[in-house]
Amino acid sequence: VPVYVRLAGEKRATTEQREYGWNQQAVCYYYLRQYANMRKCYEQLLADFPQGASVPEALYWLAWHESAERRFGKAATLYQNLVERFPEHALAVKARYRRAVSLYQDGQLDAAAAALLEIVTQHPKTAVDTQEILWLGQHLRKAKRLAEADAVYEALLARQPEQKVRVLALYCQAEARQEQKNWKEALDKYQRLLVEKETGLENPARLGASICLRELGSLAEARTMLGGMQLAPDDPLALRCLFEQGLLDLA
Repeated sequence: VPVYVRLAGEKRATTEQREYGWNQQAVCYYYLRQYANMRKCYEQLLADFPQGASVPEALYWLAWHESAERRFGKAATLYQNLVERFPEHALAVKARYRRAVSLYQDGQLDAAAAALLEIVTQHPKTAVDTQEILWLGQHLRKAKRLAEADAVYEALLARQPEQKVRVLALYCQAEARQEQKNWKEALDKYQRLLVEKETGLENPARLGASICLRELGSLAEARTMLGGMQLAPDDPLALRCLFEQGLLDLA
């Protein structure tokens, strides 16, 4: 650290060398876990070299520090600043995602959903936690933005997640299409889900498929699908199953 301190303050050094001195001081303080000193170095770097090559790094790590201090709104603003000023920088990819997370942590759920939706649909190669994509889909469904939720689930499936996540995405997508009354497309998703083994969603998928078949006029197939369900008397789906059976009987 002392070497970089001298370099940053050396009047005979070039502008690039002094900027490098501040940046490397910050890096050293980060590894020493002296985050307050790291912050001071990056703030000084921004003040002295507002157009410097290290500005993206300074913005990113200042945002990181704000998040670490649980000032998520300020973190989101700094990440957005980085993305807007340096959209092609390698750190912009991380900053775009970290902004979405910070907005969520700050309780700005609609803004977080908008940021995450942009990433999922426009930047598909960005690494995003699959659980967060599932949350986004559910958030959009609650807002009745069903077509967007459908697209999110499709984007998640395109990432080829592990089976547990894949079957959840399939089921949620089937429900979203069912809510849009796209009975044929919803049925296709439910049937794909039923091919999977040991998902724990066999009964809900059968019930959903039965509803779609009834709406499509395939009453015999709907009854067969419903008859394949194995429910305990106290299963929450038992009452819904009886109701659906009654609708089929009336039809």
